[in-house]
Amino acid sequence: MTDTTVERTSTNTMNTARETAAKVVDQAALNYVPVQHAALKNAEIIPMSLRTAHFVMPGGVDDPAMPSGGNAYDRRICLDLPGFGWQVHKHLVDGSWPRPGADARAELARTLRELPDGTVVLLDGLVACPVPEIVVPEAERLRLAVLVHLPLGDETGLDPAVAAELDRLERTTLRAVSAVVATSDWAVRRLVSHHGLAPDRVHAAAPGADIAPSPPAPTASPGCCASPR
Repeated sequence: MTDTTVERTSTNTMNTARETAAKVVDQAALNYVPVQHAALKNAEIIPMSLRTAHFVMPGGVDDPAMPSGGNAYDRRICLDLPGFGWQVHKHLVDGSWPRPGADARAELARTLRELPDGTVVLLDGLVACPVPEIVVPEAERLRLAVLVHLPLGDETGLDPAVAAELDRLERTTLRAVSAVVATSDWAVRRLVSHHGLAPDRVHAAAPGADIAPSPPAPTASPGCCASPR
């Protein structure tokens, strides 16, 4: 495989992920994906120039001291959705997610409560999945999509009882929202089978890679020449 082929493949992968993420937000906005526990409202088509999405993320997503693939993914969605006609409003909620304290829970509840009915909201799964008591009631009036980077119960080092509880909370949340986004086709299949989700509500948006700039072409040193043997 040549360098050109690698570059073209990586670019295509990133473009596909961007288009898929935008498509999922589109579907949530247009009520394309059914809700299990409540019918969506306000199904009118939103003009391209007026479409707005709110993205709820953990508070450290922009902190360079807390690098992670999930944070990079979230930031890239914020950068790329405007290219698909979406204005993105970021909401950072501080807390020890996925096991937040009272202040973090109150902040998330306030953030969602203050959004108007019918608002399109994308939530990072680290924030949304462990608190169905906050998210599920809002799914009755908001168009919610949850981005699952990693199922909560799959985190390494968890006590089995804690993992089981996080898994139960995640299932309750994901069954209530309009759409779910996973990071691969395999992850989609696992979420569908493990949590009993409708397949047409779960979508894959695989992460891609930014292409590094090409190094400058080498130049010959002055006075250097090759001599025949």
